[in-house]
Amino acid sequence: MPVTNPFLQASPDLVALVNSRTGDDPLLTGSGAAEGVRIGYRFLGTGLREQQLENEVIQGLAGLRGEIAPNWRYEAYYSWGKTVIDQRATGNVNVQRVQQLLEAPDGGVSLCAGGFNPFGIQPFSQDCVDFVDEVGVTKTTFTQKIAQAYISGQLAELPAGPLSVVFGAEKRDFRYEFDPGALFGPIAGFNTSTPDLGTNSFLDFFGEASIPILKDAPLAESLELTLTARHSKSDFNDIQNGVDGSPSNDWSYGGTLTWSPVRELRFRASYQHSVRAPNFGELFSGGGSFPQIFDPCSNNSNFRTTRGAAAAAICQATGVSAGTINTFVATPGAQAFITVTGNPNLKPEKSDAFTAGFVFNALGFTGSIDYYNIKVSDTIFSPDVNEIIASCYGYNDINPSLSATNPYCGGLFRSNNNIAAIFLPPSLGGDPATGYFQAVNQGSVKTSGIDFQLGYNLPTEFVGPESSISFNLLLNYLFDFKVTGLGGLQTDYAGTASYFGAGLGTSFPEWKGTMNVGFNLNKAFSLQSRVRYIDAMENRAARQYIGETFTGPGSVWYFDFALQGQVENMTLRLGLNNAFDRKPPTYAPNVQSGTDPSTYDVIGRRFYVSARLKF
Repeated sequence: MPVTNPFLQASPDLVALVNSRTGDDPLLTGSGAAEGVRIGYRFLGTGLREQQLENEVIQGLAGLRGEIAPNWRYEAYYSWGKTVIDQRATGNVNVQRVQQLLEAPDGGVSLCAGGFNPFGIQPFSQDCVDFVDEVGVTKTTFTQKIAQAYISGQLAELPAGPLSVVFGAEKRDFRYEFDPGALFGPIAGFNTSTPDLGTNSFLDFFGEASIPILKDAPLAESLELTLTARHSKSDFNDIQNGVDGSPSNDWSYGGTLTWSPVRELRFRASYQHSVRAPNFGELFSGGGSFPQIFDPCSNNSNFRTTRGAAAAAICQATGVSAGTINTFVATPGAQAFITVTGNPNLKPEKSDAFTAGFVFNALGFTGSIDYYNIKVSDTIFSPDVNEIIASCYGYNDINPSLSATNPYCGGLFRSNNNIAAIFLPPSLGGDPATGYFQAVNQGSVKTSGIDFQLGYNLPTEFVGPESSISFNLLLNYLFDFKVTGLGGLQTDYAGTASYFGAGLGTSFPEWKGTMNVGFNLNKAFSLQSRVRYIDAMENRAARQYIGETFTGPGSVWYFDFALQGQVENMTLRLGLNNAFDRKPPTYAPNVQSGTDPSTYDVIGRRFYVSARLKF
């Protein structure tokens, strides 16, 4: 806002405050008292941010299968598909139009009725809403072509049974095009985007062998080894920016050993080396986001209380003004802007997974216990904003001396004392000109835990000849979920609930389980219930800002019921989910929804009915 704005000039106290300024912000016109004034404003008049999506999918598949020799079969197919997604995003503000209102000599009155007065809660006419409102219309187009062929059969007859094999090849071609429309312009509201056009293709050769080792031997009802392997050549091209990515040749492979000493017990162990190719967003797309942040420099933080003068010094050195250093309290619900750009030279992520366990079936019980240990390396990495902030202010081992010249501190940009954006220095992978971070293969993710399953079927012949009660319990216990991020920082997020901006599916309860209980009166009628449990968790921020106090969600139970009946060719099902209307737990800090909608039920109690007809 220029200092000549009439709404600013209407307040003598505000004019006096503005005229007392000295110094120069190189990003603003003028200097000292003549320099423009930065303002932040939340436009409520343009309404909620809403998306309307229209999806069109066309897909076709043709194939052949048959026998080429005794015990040898073939299958081949070709599929083509196209998906077009049209999105209409409302509730946006055209920033250039707002700038026009601020710079107009009459405060924008000549542009829309009443103009724009940003000071305090002021009327904002519908005419002005229409002037600044911007609808973003985007179009996304995916095209895929897939061809696959394989043969399967028995390669040899071994003492314990036939040696079965599968050999095949697969070709996959994908094309991605994104037209951001108005969201490529000066828009506030939905995140801005860039136009994208790219292709990626894969040529795979794969094989599998099932090798029986023992059968009906002492202490070996059966012993079998399965081996798998796949070679994949991937190639990615960014047509929009004229970048031809380098092809990547990768192997995935694995083996599974199963042993049954007796018919009722089977042990199993497996090792798998896998790869995941980067997706279109990681390869070609870019854009900004505004994840939630915590500001250690807020005067009510534990950091300011316990680190005293050293904390005040680094906060002042990283942008908190000297005049407010002892009174500054960060804006509640703060978010910080960060931009990550696509990278057509990304390589596939690699993972190594080991599992071991056993399955049993005895005395009417069926069950399994399995241990898993999975590590993903060369992860396609985007920086975590809060890890960067925490690393600057010494919450981990990266900057224990609270040096303001630490590169993590160099990435922080403050506006009006608050952290407003993250622009990474080159030493942390930021672009020298923009501070934007290009996605790279970096860091790792490691997790391990135990899966447990137990089932039992109890006949109730006293009710009816075909009646029974069935139980099925599934439990997972998570040992760890360790993420190695920027600069080698490692954090274990097991037992934590995620917050806005960390991504969906990033809450990791230590315990979670599901129990299904069903009463089957006969083959035609059954009553089913399901109980879901999610363990209590601490806030993810507590692992990043050690010593600070945050709230986390308590344990949650959900109860679902269903009634199913079958009459001739029709199956009718009536259901009630979240029967006791359990509300999602809320915790702070966690802006926007206040909960994790990918973990908890945010809809509440709901009924449904479904019918299935077979003919």
